[in-house]
Amino acid sequence: MPRIQFSELSEAVPGKVVPDLHVHAALRLMRELQKRDEDGRAKLERIEIPNAWSLVAHCVGEVKITFGVDDLEPQLARFDRFTHEAQARNWRVATLNLLARVNTPATFHEPPDVTGLNLADTAAASTPTAR
Repeated sequence: MPRIQFSELSEAVPGKVVPDLHVHAALRLMRELQKRDEDGRAKLERIEIPNAWSLVAHCVGEVKITFGVDDLEPQLARFDRFTHEAQARNWRVATLNLLARVNTPATFHEPPDVTGLNLADTAAASTPTAR
């Protein structure tokens, strides 16, 4: 069962709603990621709340995915697009940062296969051929 790790929790009283908005955001993210686990995209172990602006989902396989506390829908949409591509290409993702809105920084456990992506096509076109 996934858990939430938040060292700054203001108050936890059995039977009462937790007042921290970060915990509510983490619970919502947990629910969304557990839905996605049904199709094998992210087996969630825990969600860490390291600061006021981010949530870090720790998934099986040493994968850490950073989400912002606000506007989860567009971040989850980018997560879905990225994981679809990662599964199709058998990428072993180490980290994914969805806080960035323009690009989505990612690191991998091993070099990813980028054949057919624009980046790979551009690199191949600019490499001089040996004569």
